[in-house]
Amino acid sequence: MPANTDGGVGRRIAYYRSVVRPKMTQAELATAACVALGTIRKIERGERGVTDDTLQAIADALGVDPSRLRHDRGPSDVQGPG
Repeated sequence: MPANTDGGVGRRIAYYRSVVRPKMTQAELATAACVALGTIRKIERGERGVTDDTLQAIADALGVDPSRLRHDRGPSDVQGPG
């Protein structure tokens, strides 16, 4: 499957890495996801795409659903007053 080259994926990975408890460094994420540290750095900077398999490994390491890393939450995801 082709790599996802959406730069937003890297920003979302960096965001979730910074909010997990305890916070993870790029090196810790790389180790947990069995992905090279350089790859994590390039993905987060938007310099490299991410395959579905790599995204799944990163999501598993972060403890989040991979769909949270693929797409920004848009207005349709926010529930207003009922």
